[in-house]
Amino acid sequence: MTQQAMDPQENVHPALDGLTVLDVSRVLAGPYCSMILADLGADVIKIERPPAGDDTRAWGPPFLGDPSQGLSAYYLSVNRGKRSVCLDLKSQGGRDLFLAMVAQADVLVENFAPGVADRLGLGTDVIAAANPRIVHASITAFGEEPGSGYDLVIQGMSGLMSITGSTDGPPTKVGVAITDVIAGLQASSAILAAIVARQRSGRGDHISVSLLGSAVAALVNVGQSYLVSGKPPGRWENAHPQIVPYQLFASADGFFTVAAGNDKLFTKLCQVIGEVDLAADARFNTNPLRVANREELITILEPIFAAKCTNEWLDALRAVDVPCGPVSSLPELLGQVQQPAGVEMLELVTSSGESYKTVGPAARLNGRCRDMKPAPLVGEHTEQVLSELLGLDGDRIEQLRDDGVIR
Repeated sequence: MTQQAMDPQENVHPALDGLTVLDVSRVLAGPYCSMILADLGADVIKIERPPAGDDTRAWGPPFLGDPSQGLSAYYLSVNRGKRSVCLDLKSQGGRDLFLAMVAQADVLVENFAPGVADRLGLGTDVIAAANPRIVHASITAFGEEPGSGYDLVIQGMSGLMSITGSTDGPPTKVGVAITDVIAGLQASSAILAAIVARQRSGRGDHISVSLLGSAVAALVNVGQSYLVSGKPPGRWENAHPQIVPYQLFASADGFFTVAAGNDKLFTKLCQVIGEVDLAADARFNTNPLRVANREELITILEPIFAAKCTNEWLDALRAVDVPCGPVSSLPELLGQVQQPAGVEMLELVTSSGESYKTVGPAARLNGRCRDMKPAPLVGEHTEQVLSELLGLDGDRIEQLRDDGVIR
């Protein structure tokens, strides 16, 4: 049978259209994970505790609009595209409602500390009994081991701080909560894999993602280098332990980066700077030799790069496809009318009327992502979700509000 050609725009739905995700997580790792799912088209229902909701709603300034609305910049960064239900899980009525929602959902994302879900009566076995098909992702600091995990603590424990910073200074954390971001990415990919597996087996799964485990996995080549050599890696500031030149250089008017990741690129670099003999120099003609003779080579390159302005070097290097770039401040990167190449910027409007810009998803499926919605006000969709998902009428919802179960 010949397959009839379809209009590319006909019957195109977001990739995760029809998938219902309950997000009981807060702060960063879990909300980042569920925002990725929302960007791909899932209906993400964010369960927030009364009266103030997610902790990060108060993490400011800056705030969008009146701070009492709870729209901090931190909260906005990881909660677009979700619906907010304000529900007291410490009450029996709240737990009953929640389990009824679990029975209708496809995915559950939570970051309860070990033991908390069991004390609430919402442990793994209870969730599975309410819905054997649900994909249940638990994000914790240390797996089943007790302990609260904030990014600063995890960065220190994971070894990331030990390899970041100046060679003669103290260990330094990365400027964003990178361990939460990595854990959120790990969780989202595992959830998608479990959904695919469920199509074959008909069963859900329980996924465990730890902040510490995610951060240690993110050591990648640096961690593996230690395991192979037994030598502590130390700190390389803005250079690379296994590639030279691959670092920050000072120009006549600022700084720029150069990443000559192989011998061909190094040869092109030498041509641009007018030092073609360096490419054939017995000290520098292979990357292992350049690593062994790093100080000699960098001593040669630094005064050459310092003689011209950043843009002169960037134009010349880009002309021969040597990877390089400016060192941008956030005003330079995000404060321009024209959005950065390869970066999607969104302008969204909240239900209370405030407009804000935000960085969009890094990965877009052609025609398979949904229109982006703003981050919700706390409890903004409580009535809507309880009506649509559970079929509750107005009188029942009003009673739940009077009982303090919902806000």
